[in-house]
Amino acid sequence: MRNSILILLLSIFAFSCDKEKQTSKKISGDWTPVSHKITADEGLNYYGTINGSLSITENENSAASNNFNWSTYTNSDIGVFDFQFNGRFEIIEKGGYMNLIKFDIAGTPVDTNKTRIYTLTRTDMSLEFSDDQFRTHFVVFQKN
Repeated sequence: MRNSILILLLSIFAFSCDKEKQTSKKISGDWTPVSHKITADEGLNYYGTINGSLSITENENSAASNNFNWSTYTNSDIGVFDFQFNGRFEIIEKGGYMNLIKFDIAGTPVDTNKTRIYTLTRTDMSLEFSDDQFRTHFVVFQKN
């Protein structure tokens, strides 16, 4: 009986670690944004026209070199959102979130944004994150 419980616990632990690796592999690639919804702090939703790209590169040998390059421009009734940043990403919380660690020109980490991976398939991805003005951004991407 003890062996059965031990095997069950070990398999659950192995699967949870595996889930983050699976997410990291699936998220790797070049993505094109197709929609951008901004929810303002008072709860109103705004939709914008978005252009740009998101490139994510997973390094199977070292999570320290999992890189991303986010370059999008959105024009909406609530304002213009020009996201231009790059850095390193790490998948966390069993593949449900990722930390986007942004770097400045000198390569120094300057900010970390916890981003929810709302949907992720082989061809589609939606991400949700908050900005410094307490707005929630929901961006849908399609894989190139």
